[in-house]
Amino acid sequence: MSYEELTTNQDSILNFLAVNDIYHIILNHAVYQLIEKKEYQKAVAVAQLLNIYEPHRINEIDTLGEAYFNNGQIDMAKHYDQILKKLEPEDEGLGLAIWETNKKERLQKDVL
Repeated sequence: MSYEELTTNQDSILNFLAVNDIYHIILNHAVYQLIEKKEYQKAVAVAQLLNIYEPHRINEIDTLGEAYFNNGQIDMAKHYDQILKKLEPEDEGLGLAIWETNKKERLQKDVL
C-alpha cells in the first residue's frame, strides 16, 4: 500500500481493523518492518493509525515517536519522548535514547 493510500484511506483502514478485530501488535510490528525497509513515511502513517486504533498504549506511543524520529521529524519525536517521560518516568526502555540506539544498530547492520 502506498503512503498516499495510507493517508487518504484512514477511515476505511480503521474500519477494516475494527471489523476484523486485528490485534494491535500486528500493526506495531508492521511499523518496525517499514522502518527496517527505510520506508519512514509509511512507518509514520501506520503508527498514526495504530495510535488512533489503540490510543493510550505506552508501547504504541513509543512506536509513533520512533517512527517520527526515523523520518527525521525530530520535534515530533521529542514531543512523544516528553509524553513517555510523563507517563512512564522510570521506564528507561522507552523514548529518544532508545530510538537513537536502535537507529545506530540498524545503520551498523546495514554496513555489515
